[in-house]
Amino acid sequence: MIKKMLISSLVAVALVLTGCGEDSGGVDKLETQQMLDNGDFNGVISRVEATASSDSDYLALAAAYMGKAGLALPDLIDIILNSDDTGDDAFVTFIDQVDTKKSSSALNDLEKSSGYYKKIVEEKCSATDANLSYSQKDICLFLGLSQTMKVATAIGYLADDISVLTADINTSDAKLTASLCAMKYAIDGRSDTNVTCSVTDNNESITFLDSNRTYSPIVISENGETFEFLITDKNSTAITSSFCSTESFSTRIALDQNITFDTLSSYSDYNASYHACPVNETLLVVGDAASEADITTADVIVSALNEGTDSIGVAASEDMQQSIDEFKCEVLGGTYNYSSCDKSLDQNVTEQQVITYLNTNNN
Repeated sequence: MIKKMLISSLVAVALVLTGCGEDSGGVDKLETQQMLDNGDFNGVISRVEATASSDSDYLALAAAYMGKAGLALPDLIDIILNSDDTGDDAFVTFIDQVDTKKSSSALNDLEKSSGYYKKIVEEKCSATDANLSYSQKDICLFLGLSQTMKVATAIGYLADDISVLTADINTSDAKLTASLCAMKYAIDGRSDTNVTCSVTDNNESITFLDSNRTYSPIVISENGETFEFLITDKNSTAITSSFCSTESFSTRIALDQNITFDTLSSYSDYNASYHACPVNETLLVVGDAASEADITTADVIVSALNEGTDSIGVAASEDMQQSIDEFKCEVLGGTYNYSSCDKSLDQNVTEQQVITYLNTNNN
């Protein structure tokens, strides 16, 4: 299913990113395309973003931010070729492939990419009765791909070794187990009634000065390891990467130092202000619209997953729609037989269903 969906989306990108000439008020598309082909994504952004005013500009910026996220066209092709499309682990195989390609700024970049696609098609990709042109359908497909990549990137932050989700062995990833437990603890209003892990919650609050955002840290013990998570006022967990001081995100510890919560106190620059470090803590500016970055598991994974399947579904062929329905049915916890699911596919996926889906695969 995932492979079929991605191949269709790659056909779309070949259509929306080719062509030459110049739009009125825009930049020369051929030169911009050459920059994209050469991997000069920051160059495209610097050249186009400040004066972007045409669909051609927005397409170039959407592609540039996809590339900056580590998911340029060659990367997408590689992901497709290496993705398993059989059995129940097709999506987690896809997650594993995306996780190996993503850049450190991937979530922020993918959000910007989606924003520029939306400037062209507005809300038409979520309208089931939209009368879309062929070019708009192509853009909806790639908007859906961008959102799906965002989901896969976010899930990759929840585990130490996401590849265990695809292994046909009886094993699990302790961090993923703890992450899913933290998500459940948060959406239940910080209640440990329905969680099986050990949660330490001292009802503290910490504020990161660079963003002026406040979180409640909790500590979860799982299989002899200890992990820290940050709960927001939305009853969701922030997506984090490594550790940093609340005084500055520039103190984020490099991942290759392999610092865990259990060894954090031995870090050379450690002080009591070091905590799990949120991934996205900047305002996203897309054209003339500014909005806060999505930072929680619910915002990134659940919202993007629903929007991604909707966007692809608007432009999907009959075969492709069947593949999307099958995948959504699995996440909803249903059983898919031929062309029908025993769950209503009109409903949105919830955070609890994502937790259950990932827990089922984390075995």
